[in-house]
Amino acid sequence: MVKYSVIAQLLWVVKPVNCTQGTKTNKESAITFSSIFLERTDSIIAQIIRFGMVGAVSTTADASLLFILTHYLGLSYLISAAFGFTLGIIICYVISINWVFASRSLGSRHVEFIAFFVIGIIGFALTELILYTSVEALHLHYMVGKAIAVVLVFAWNYGARRVLLFRKSEN
Repeated sequence: MVKYSVIAQLLWVVKPVNCTQGTKTNKESAITFSSIFLERTDSIIAQIIRFGMVGAVSTTADASLLFILTHYLGLSYLISAAFGFTLGIIICYVISINWVFASRSLGSRHVEFIAFFVIGIIGFALTELILYTSVEALHLHYMVGKAIAVVLVFAWNYGARRVLLFRKSEN
């Protein structure tokens, strides 16, 4: 019996079964390491995975700055969250336009960044509301409130950006 190496197992993500005539071939329909991580793609599955990874990086930067500014520098958690958000949105935009989304709906990068930022501001307002409610009304630790906000705001940010900024053209 041949044992797969750990790397080979990690590279194999999904192997479709039973491709019939008139459907995509195994190669065309397979979700592979390459299609998720390397190739430009309009695949919603690949984009959600990528956006999740980008979100993890930008959220780590955001939450780390929130914690450092609040815990070590004594700033208000709401002010600290604004600084964290700004760092996170810049990281998210740069990686998203270069890796997550293959299609772009707007011709101007300036307009695109402003729209990306506005969507993020709405997400930030939701984050602040969730943080405030979690801490002041529910008496939760601010990092628990941040965790709740991350999940809800992720859905908003991805959905709005996918539909408004990075949808594939109908041509």
